[in-house]
Amino acid sequence: MIAGYNQYGQAEEALGIFSDMLVFGFNPDKATFLNVISACGKAGDLALGQSFHTRILKMNNCRDVAIGTALVDMYAKSGDIESAQKVFRELKTKDTMAWTSMIIGLAMQGQGEEALGTFKRMKEDAAARPDQIT
Repeated sequence: MIAGYNQYGQAEEALGIFSDMLVFGFNPDKATFLNVISACGKAGDLALGQSFHTRILKMNNCRDVAIGTALVDMYAKSGDIESAQKVFRELKTKDTMAWTSMIIGLAMQGQGEEALGTFKRMKEDAAARPDQIT
């Protein structure tokens, strides 16, 4: 349900379902967190996104590149590019999606020169290759 609402641009509904899930005692898994973090970014709810980030840190899931990338995207969309950069720097492994999310986030926040510099660093990283989206 969370993924469906999130996919169709109904972030508030996705977050409501997540809240209900917690009330009924269900523990979120990686897929749930990915969708909830994405919904926070779409809704522009930085405070809620930060609370999920704290929860993820406590569960030690922040090293996961998919969750880290979702956090980078959420922070950038919410206007907190400094936090997006911090999460990005702390990722042990950066795949194409992580690099692309950081580049797009910087560009969205009007930091074109930094975005181009990040793209240049991406091309130097043997673990990631720019794709059509990058």
